[in-house]
Amino acid sequence: GLIRDEADEAALPEEYEALLVDADAMVRPAELVEDELILALPVVAISPDAEVVERDFAPTSEEAAAANPFTALAGLKKN
Repeated sequence: GLIRDEADEAALPEEYEALLVDADAMVRPAELVEDELILALPVVAISPDAEVVERDFAPTSEEAAAANPFTALAGLKKN
């Protein structure tokens, strides 16, 4: 949906994506394509020959306990 002000985004149906246009309401396809291409780029450069590595970024309980600074204090409290 084309909007002129960010406040107008709330009026769009949920399945619509807002596109903020200038006051002249002109859509510039080159800028739109450029923005979409930038958003499609990966955050980190990946070699085309690289093996796909999937990692679950949720820490394990051991990692969470090691990263928690209060774990050592809990041990002192028990003594």
